[in-house]
Amino acid sequence: MHKPRALLAVALALLVGLAVGGGGCANGGSDTGSSGDDDGSAVDATGGHEGGEASADGTSPCSSGQTLCGGTCTTLGTDGKNCGKCGVVCGANQVCNGGTCGYSCTPPETLCNAPPEAGPPGEGGTEGGAPGEGGGAGEAGEGDASGGGDSGQPPAQDAGGDGGAPYCANLTNDNNNCGACGNACGVDHVCNTVNGITACGLSCPSGQQACIAGNVCIPVNTCCSSGDCAVPSEICPQPGGTCQCPGGETLCTASNSCIGSNDCCTSADCAAVSGATCPTPGQACQCPNGDKACLSTKSCVAQTACCTAAGACCSDPLGKSCGVATVQAALTVGGTPVSVSGLSTATGEEDWIQVTFNTETNVAFHGHILFATNPNNEFVFDLASDCKGTLLTCGEGGNCQAKTEWEEYYEQGPPIPNPTSLTWAPVPAVGLVNIRVYRASASASPTCDQWTLTISE
Repeated sequence: MHKPRALLAVALALLVGLAVGGGGCANGGSDTGSSGDDDGSAVDATGGHEGGEASADGTSPCSSGQTLCGGTCTTLGTDGKNCGKCGVVCGANQVCNGGTCGYSCTPPETLCNAPPEAGPPGEGGTEGGAPGEGGGAGEAGEGDASGGGDSGQPPAQDAGGDGGAPYCANLTNDNNNCGACGNACGVDHVCNTVNGITACGLSCPSGQQACIAGNVCIPVNTCCSSGDCAVPSEICPQPGGTCQCPGGETLCTASNSCIGSNDCCTSADCAAVSGATCPTPGQACQCPNGDKACLSTKSCVAQTACCTAAGACCSDPLGKSCGVATVQAALTVGGTPVSVSGLSTATGEEDWIQVTFNTETNVAFHGHILFATNPNNEFVFDLASDCKGTLLTCGEGGNCQAKTEWEEYYEQGPPIPNPTSLTWAPVPAVGLVNIRVYRASASASPTCDQWTLTISE
């Protein structure tokens, strides 16, 4: 009665020994020649098992969520060379998603670098599946798609693709695939989806602020655009820069504006000339009561006072403003030229003369103004049609400013210097003209040098 039981026990022991001894693969595959357990994991060189088993001291060498395969920690849910369990290699152009090889990704992820085989079920692609069910995965110890063995390195798709291999990505928040596969966000940008719109947005580190105008992060307390500047006339040279006045101008805190380098901000700027004040920030220093600035004595003096280092008195009867310009009688065609002399002893002084040209049609008419005398070329003149400073257009082109000679041209088709018939028009056709004479150089020293203009038609 007991012999059959003994024989049955021996038979069962032999069967168990064959199963443990690896007489065949559990999934029906061929014997790989290496020992393995029932989950397909292999024994490593140190005698320890892959598959996340603890080391000799009872602790796992891998972080939470990872498994030790071939001496390397990996994530079985996404590792195409260890998909679902160690040694399971996904086929060519497949991805490992959720521990399953296939041609698709689990929402909300999207398949990037999709191979031609990929597509909805029934159209050449597969929805995925366990290894050996259309996934093309090999068992432990099998070669990968290229014929090589498992290197134990993380698969390309874990790093966002290798330029050709397919991979899964969440396009709504993936910095390397923002809104579309391969659309990588730049420095200091992160991928976000707001109100259904996915885009790379600025995410600035501590101590910096977002500059939307320049789409960059800039240090705090710097400007992004000129709109950040406290002074209306200041500009922001570039994002991350400092507000500053335009070239050649300085900041006037009294008027909270940028002013020219030759203009004053307060009366303290007028200390170079005793008695001068700054009545309006952004304008030139002025002497009171219509006096003139005498740079040789660094003081304000009367218009008729002497203003040279040698003490010579400079007499100049001409009007000093457009409103009180010295008026000359109307010129006559072919008549005697008018000669006008004057002087401007220092920078900022000026003489004004008013003349009236004829505008009648006459072949002899030819308006002309030039310096008869101009010591050291110290003086120039402007021509204005009114006291608002509206400059005339010169016959030779451009505005009539800082000239030493001016004349009218005539038009018979293209402008010509002299008329040949009565059917012409002067260029420009002017009557009353205001002439402003002043020093050519702002740094010129005061002198009593006299100039003379010859005016004719």
